[in-house]
Amino acid sequence: MPEQHEPLIPAGPKLTFKERKEGVRPPVEPLEERKRTRDRKGRKKHQKVNVTRPGSGALQSGAAFVLVTLLLGALLYHQYEEMTILSEPQANLVRLCFVVGLYVVLLLEAFTQDMMQGLFCVFFAPYAYVYGIFFADAGPLRGFTVAVILFLGAEMYFQPKDALVYHAIENVESVIARGRGLIMDEPRREAGFER
Repeated sequence: MPEQHEPLIPAGPKLTFKERKEGVRPPVEPLEERKRTRDRKGRKKHQKVNVTRPGSGALQSGAAFVLVTLLLGALLYHQYEEMTILSEPQANLVRLCFVVGLYVVLLLEAFTQDMMQGLFCVFFAPYAYVYGIFFADAGPLRGFTVAVILFLGAEMYFQPKDALVYHAIENVESVIARGRGLIMDEPRREAGFER
């Protein structure tokens, strides 16, 4: 008697299916949907596609803009009216933390998106804020960036002598002047064989 063999399947062993319990649906991740597509032979297949909720990035950005604008506006009002809730060094520390903290976050975001964008942000620091407005993908980052830029502009208008931008310009100019002095104006020592 010939032996009975299981039918051969070119792709491998037999497929087995698990029993599905009625009324129980498999868990579905909230931001993924299935998209029906067809393969080369015309058969239907399912493919997972990431879907973002429409308008969620704009909502996050708007909320971040309002929140940070209120906080920085209160800080500017505190400085402009010369209130004594925060001392002057504390107020300077808070506004510097907002600006530098946002710069660091934008720098990290730029490096995760594209290496060239990150390098531009490192070597030309104001570009980080341009990146934050136009190219950042994270929702609240755009709102934070616009709010901080508006704060810097309002600070230059209301308190020009104490604005962070003017202090940064003065520091850069002093570094340039110091470097120029070291290169051009340094007295040269005699080597010992000159007459």
